[in-house]
Amino acid sequence: MNKKLGLSLPFVLIISLFLSLVVLGANVGVSGGELKFDSNTDPLELEEGDEVATSNSGIFPAAESTIDVSTAIPALTAVDYIRLDDDRGTHAGWSVKVSASNLTSAALTDPTSTTSGTVVITIPVASVFAVVTNNLNRLSGSLKGVSVPSGSAAITTGGVNVMNAVSGRGSGAYKANVNYTLTLPNYLPPGSTVVPSAPSTSSLDEFAAEDIGAGVEDLGLFAGSYSTTVTYAISQAP
Repeated sequence: MNKKLGLSLPFVLIISLFLSLVVLGANVGVSGGELKFDSNTDPLELEEGDEVATSNSGIFPAAESTIDVSTAIPALTAVDYIRLDDDRGTHAGWSVKVSASNLTSAALTDPTSTTSGTVVITIPVASVFAVVTNNLNRLSGSLKGVSVPSGSAAITTGGVNVMNAVSGRGSGAYKANVNYTLTLPNYLPPGSTVVPSAPSTSSLDEFAAEDIGAGVEDLGLFAGSYSTTVTYAISQAP
């Protein structure tokens, strides 16, 4: 009797394992900062300022604001130091402008009044006030695309540029010197107004508001106290 011999072979089970690797996506937000401005008459006190749209200058403190009109060219000079920090992350550019209100006197004695009246003088600021910006430096960032105007410019009530960055530039911190010169002529400049408090008893009435600039340059400068407000305006784009 023939026997069949069964051959038992080892059975090898091969299991392939497939590892599926899933990478989860993550969104990272980058928050922007602010556009900050500071000005100071002391360069050592200049530091990162506040987020402001306008800022008044501290130039011409009372102790230094007297002009002697007896000199050939009566003038007063002052330096303000400005700093702008752009941490917004928008690269939109920015600009800094300076403006000033017209010089306006206090109530001065009207020498022509027969009733002890007074007179108020207003002088167009652009005719007597000028600015030069220089010594532009970076504290951080690049100076490329950041500039200050060349030469002197008359300050107007509407404002003139003193420092700016073009679109795509200006991220970082920058500072510059703003040099002011207030020059008063011996005679009132054209466009000045002379408004007496008692027009009917004053011979200065012809220079009142309704006759602006009509021969006013024939009048000598009136001694007294004059005021102007110097304001910086910071724009979010050039």
